[in-house]
Amino acid sequence: VRVHGVAMLLDGVYNADPHPGNVLLLPDGRLGLIDYGMCGRLEGSARESIARVVLGLAAGDRAAVVDTYERAGYRACWHGGGPHRPH
Repeated sequence: VRVHGVAMLLDGVYNADPHPGNVLLLPDGRLGLIDYGMCGRLEGSARESIARVVLGLAAGDRAAVVDTYERAGYRACWHGGGPHRPH
């Protein structure tokens, strides 16, 4: 998780096709990541939004997560379809 977080948040790149088949267990116990054939780039504002969501989730701050999604242009709703807060 850390390597993907560093790549996304610091470097602004991400593997667009991460799955267990792209992870190898090396003889010394380290993980080897392969197949970066499908990658994407993140602008600074997207990286900032991702960081805010991660911090909000870690803090259990539902309102901060919803606010971040809404500022980014997403509409957050409950599984039943109702909005988190009325507009």
